[in-house]
Amino acid sequence: CTLPCYEGLFIPHHDNIIQDLLFTFATWHSYCAMRQHTDSHLATFKTVTKELGALMRKYVKEVCSQYETVELLRERQAQVEWSTKKNPEGEIMQGAIKKHFTMVNYKTHALGHYVCSIKYYGTTDLISSSLVS
Repeated sequence: CTLPCYEGLFIPHHDNIIQDLLFTFATWHSYCAMRQHTDSHLATFKTVTKELGALMRKYVKEVCSQYETVELLRERQAQVEWSTKKNPEGEIMQGAIKKHFTMVNYKTHALGHYVCSIKYYGTTDLISSSLVS
């Protein structure tokens, strides 16, 4: 449902990459949300996951490198407020801090493990990380 919202916001080459990425994310998410998986669903899900990884790498390489992004004003204000409380006499950096999209974190790494997790533990709505007492 987000595809039309982003359509045409970027130059055509970047727009195509972003549209493909959004569609693949939506497809991948629909596989995650399924409550019953067959072997053929899991095989297709694995293929979509590989495609998602390739598109994310393409997005980082071809799109992210072309745009300079900075933190939001409210994020900067929160940072200044926190720094002031922690060290009232300290020097506060001026200006917005640059932000870069990175795939080097657990959230993006874990995307590749969903298929195996569903195969061994069941659908994602059945898994709980709560402590059992």
